[in-house]
Amino acid sequence: HGGLMRLCHGDMDTKLERMATHLETELDLTPAQKQNLDAIAQAIKTSDLPSTCTQADEAPPATPVEKLDRMEARMETGLSTIQQIRQPVETFYESLSTEQQTELDSLMARRHRRR
Repeated sequence: HGGLMRLCHGDMDTKLERMATHLETELDLTPAQKQNLDAIAQAIKTSDLPSTCTQADEAPPATPVEKLDRMEARMETGLSTIQQIRQPVETFYESLSTEQQTELDSLMARRHRRR
């Protein structure tokens, strides 16, 4: 699993806090920017993602059809989660200076290459 589903493995709150602390340090966020970042974490916590995480702990599917049903449900939840967090992410990104945006873009590109 990639992307947001990585938050399902382990304690989501701890992972979100670690991410926020890392970004706050790397980007030297202002208090207003930190609030915008906190809004992303809150949006994730109140999105459909936590329910998907609990479903990931269920027994493996018994049939190929059941597997497809679960995959479809995860994809629908993923889309719903993206729709729920898009505005907070956009607000945060737009609150960053050009230099901070460039640094965040670079951080994301490095993380993507490590996979």
